[in-house]
Amino acid sequence: MRQRQGRTKKLPLLPEKRPAHGAAPELVAAIDLGASAVRMMLAQVHPDGNWTALENLTQSVNLGREVFQHGYISQETTEEIVGIFRQFRRRLSEYRLDDPACMRAVATSAVREAENREAFLDRIFIATGIQVEVASAADINRMTFMALTRVLETENRLRRGALLITEVGGGVTEFLGLEKGRVKFSRTSKLGLLRLRDQIAEHRIAPDRLKPFLNGQIDSSLGSLRKTAGFGSPPALLLMGGEARFAAATICPEHDEGKLCRLPTRKVAKLADELLALPAEEVAARYGLSHTMSETVGPALLCHVRLAALFGAEALLVTNACLRDGIIAEMVGGAAWNRELRRQVLASADEIGGRYQCDRTHAKAVARHARQLFSVLQTEHALPAHYRLILEVAALLHDAGMLVSPRSHHKHSMYLIQNSELFGLGEQHRTIAALTARYHRKSPPRPAHEEFVRLDRKNRVVVMKLAAILRIADALDCSHSRRNRPLTFELEDDRLVIRATGPAAAWAQEEVAVQAKGDMLRDVFGIKPAMRFG
Repeated sequence: MRQRQGRTKKLPLLPEKRPAHGAAPELVAAIDLGASAVRMMLAQVHPDGNWTALENLTQSVNLGREVFQHGYISQETTEEIVGIFRQFRRRLSEYRLDDPACMRAVATSAVREAENREAFLDRIFIATGIQVEVASAADINRMTFMALTRVLETENRLRRGALLITEVGGGVTEFLGLEKGRVKFSRTSKLGLLRLRDQIAEHRIAPDRLKPFLNGQIDSSLGSLRKTAGFGSPPALLLMGGEARFAAATICPEHDEGKLCRLPTRKVAKLADELLALPAEEVAARYGLSHTMSETVGPALLCHVRLAALFGAEALLVTNACLRDGIIAEMVGGAAWNRELRRQVLASADEIGGRYQCDRTHAKAVARHARQLFSVLQTEHALPAHYRLILEVAALLHDAGMLVSPRSHHKHSMYLIQNSELFGLGEQHRTIAALTARYHRKSPPRPAHEEFVRLDRKNRVVVMKLAAILRIADALDCSHSRRNRPLTFELEDDRLVIRATGPAAAWAQEEVAVQAKGDMLRDVFGIKPAMRFG
């Protein structure tokens, strides 16, 4: 099994220790099941929440080749990957790391697209006891951000300006845009290195036509990225992935792997041309690469060069951070990571609201009221804290559909939220946010509403609870003029008392709206809203 150079240490066996209740474990393992390789990082967690990579293991597989060509994972490949997972388990046992809570495995686009993914994942679990999560594009973007948080903390220049983070993978390319430290957009493209390889083979592209063909495919995929990004200034380009790290090691062999490596775009372009001119077998022999990477490294670097041309970048930055860093960050990060993640999810929702010309001051007022109501009604709704974030996202985007049609804007808001590339929320949570926004006005959920009835009972109840809260929060600024007026909330038996400053006449419109939109609060919680003034 090949080990990544420069970050691997073989350690003596460690004594058996278990973390105290609520404490981060001392050892954790992250497994990344990708399109072309299975990788595991073993890390030592320090008391301050930081961690050090102790060992990185990598084994190449043909998973993506099968899935992207045929749509399923063969029995032969399944057993090969089961064997790799068994090797990982044996290695973890040598460290006496057997607690499932201290290990996490994530699968990316290839498994996500496989028709037989459930049977494949069941086989791994039966054979090894390791439960593999299938990560959505939003999950990958979230973990990418988590992986880079430590890098951004030490790179003030990147936090102050615009930054585009890119990883070209086997099946997809992930883009994450930040501006002044806030997530601006996230996007996933079907541009994938294994897909490109298959297209080259399918169309029998001759060597002299390879570069023009790739340029056309890459430029077509990048398409409207520059317009979508909407950066106020040219962004710095930060690259992740094995091919980018290969370029850094080849062009700047003396660079410190713990720091960002700055590569002149012209040198990356020259290396890409050299690799594309060679047969894959010669690339593998000359550079000591796996067969798969020898086929993908040239197209990957060409992708980076075309991206630099799109944004006029004379240099590319390469980081050693990877998806496994993000997996570990989520495992051990605790409240500090959660606060930062929440801030970025809300920043992304606010950015999307701006694109759809929402009244952002009104949206933020509604989100503030919703947040207060969620806390006051905690004993009634009994929802975990992360649903407050979903409620706030729905509040920030509840009027997004006004750009399409004011008359049915709640329905259009639902569609726009469902189909937005909202940072940090997976498909299920994005659907809950979309339906919560859909029911901020007009009728409550009905059996004829297909999107609602497709949810299981648990999530239908969540939507009803959140929508009941959002209706009251929106009613309290229905005039779009009470945005900064303080409100307090308290429960008195079966009544939600809303105390507003000033005379009742100043709140007449809001009082009527609260009574009109308080129907779901009564139906869901058995609580009647009432406004009091003074």
